[in-house]
Amino acid sequence: GPPPAKVRSVFSTFSKRKATTMASPPPVYRLVYFNTRGAAELTRYLLHIASVPYDDIRYPMEARSAGFGVSSEFLRDQSAGAFAANRNQLPILQILTPEGRQAVATLGQSHAINRFLAERHGMMGENPIERAQIDAIYEAVRDTKSAFLRVKREAPADRAEWMQNTLPSHCETLESSLPRLVAKDDAAASPFLLAGATPSLADVAVASLLGTAQSTM
Repeated sequence: GPPPAKVRSVFSTFSKRKATTMASPPPVYRLVYFNTRGAAELTRYLLHIASVPYDDIRYPMEARSAGFGVSSEFLRDQSAGAFAANRNQLPILQILTPEGRQAVATLGQSHAINRFLAERHGMMGENPIERAQIDAIYEAVRDTKSAFLRVKREAPADRAEWMQNTLPSHCETLESSLPRLVAKDDAAASPFLLAGATPSLADVAVASLLGTAQSTM
């Protein structure tokens, strides 16, 4: 069956938003990853929703007999130590100077990047309790995504069964765990999981997960 109402409302709110590279003013960040969703798609959602300009650097993926592989450009830059901040892996996020040219800091690890952006751009709640509740939902979504990535390698019939039954079940348990931070009338009026006026990292994580799952159906 479909995901429950509140989870559906979050996905509907974000489903038409596209992560794009913004041309001006100068970029605040430089996100470096491959030309795929993968571990950087949630980061792209966050950057787009925060309305901050950023460079979206994507290394091409090369078709091979056993699937896709990394490009020679990636291997060249990896050998040169360009991704040392993430132990020679991607993604990395560079925080740029006001002119958008120099990196003043480079972050690795996709979840650390996501939490940094959410904190910096007002998507981690208004107090330590809300921050912990948002983080708990984020971790629950990570659990579901890990299960989704495992089933993607299974037979088509198994993938279809997971999408039809297991994913909606995950969404139902997620919705039943949501904290009730405001009055019921306010919660009904808000499209967001924590019933606030603006999205949190929790909302963006759910939207990114369901968007990725939908694209594979």
